Amino acid sequence: MTRLARAVLVAVILAGCQVPPAVGPLPLGGLPDLVGSWDGSWSGVPVTLLITEQRDQDVAGILTLGLARGPVSTPVTGRLGTRAGRLALVLLASSTVSHDQFDFATVQADRLEGHARSFGPGGHQGVVTLRRRPA
Repeated sequence: MTRLARAVLVAVILAGCQVPPAVGPLPLGGLPDLVGSWDGSWSGVPVTLLITEQRDQDVAGILTLGLARGPVSTPVTGRLGTRAGRLALVLLASSTVSHDQFDFATVQADRLEGHARSFGPGGHQGVVTLRRRPA
């Protein structure tokens, strides 16, 4: 194995070990119900998020990226908490090709906004904005 190949392999392994940013304790009062379908974009890439489960501060679902080569869906898990006194949501998506982290600083019943970063090939990162799809 060449040095370059080893370096790339080590970088991919280390990227998979990234720890999400911590979120603090939940704020007093009710949390928004995030279960449902969300549409938007991640720096120009179409994104659909289906949150299938929410138990207190923990959420789970499926994230689909509308890539040029075709849609790619990945399971996601996440946690609600606070950051800088505001409600925040951190989602992690892991596949055999990439590990993505979505850090939403704006969490409302109909809107999620923040920043996302991919630790896979290409290292895509940027602003992500999602709106709840009408039922």
